Amino acid sequence: MDLITIPAYHTSNSYGTLVQADSYFTSYNRLGSSVTWYELSENQKKYALMVAARVLNTFKLRGRPVTKQQNLAFPRFTTDQIANEGKDSLNTFYDIDYTKIVDAADLTVTGNKFIDESTSADIFYSNLTDGDLQLDQLLKVVRSGAEYVTVTDIDSDGAWIEVKEDIESESDSTTTIYASDIFGFPNEVMWAQFELAYQVVDTRLFQGTVGQDTEYPIASFSIAGAMHVKYASQLFNANPFESSNPIDIVHYLLGKWLAGVKGRVV
Repeated sequence: MDLITIPAYHTSNSYGTLVQADSYFTSYNRLGSSVTWYELSENQKKYALMVAARVLNTFKLRGRPVTKQQNLAFPRFTTDQIANEGKDSLNTFYDIDYTKIVDAADLTVTGNKFIDESTSADIFYSNLTDGDLQLDQLLKVVRSGAEYVTVTDIDSDGAWIEVKEDIESESDSTTTIYASDIFGFPNEVMWAQFELAYQVVDTRLFQGTVGQDTEYPIASFSIAGAMHVKYASQLFNANPFESSNPIDIVHYLLGKWLAGVKGRVV
């Protein structure tokens, strides 16, 4: 059971890796809630993340998926990009355009950073024709094989770039990098998936034993059913957070993307 996190890919099934999910629940632990997460096996965690990613597909979102065949709802072209730049969904992941910005250079890898050790220290900017790299931009990295990563930070002098994904083949220093014409998704989408994954884990259906009734037998189960959430009435009353629940966090993380909420986690 593998998590595939390549943005806009037709078989992607998660926005974040297991390492990123573990880090999230450690960093943003809410009153010991991560204890249940860490009691799960690796495969159980992955399954919860896959289900949560699919639940996000049931939400009513603004914009349009970058490719027609991508498996997940994000990345997306924004409504403004569609209206002002004429952006339209590409047929497949392989229709994305790439511009070579690093040609067979010797780069070192530290953590999730590609580092230029040359004296010029501007290799990531020298070959760009349409401006500098930008955050969340999708890159194609060719070392011993091809990897697809998204930019999370850029050195002001162009000496290094940091990416969201774990970098493989660290022993192979000869690197060619292409900048794509699309962008991945902000971290908030990944965090929203993690919040939903924890809700999946916290259900009696997930934690129950096969062949045994849960404490309250389930009459029906639907991932794609409808759920209506009135956020304003929940969050802006006299005691704003007293009656809220974890899905409110998802609402604020997704922010501008939400056109409404349709989806259910039991």
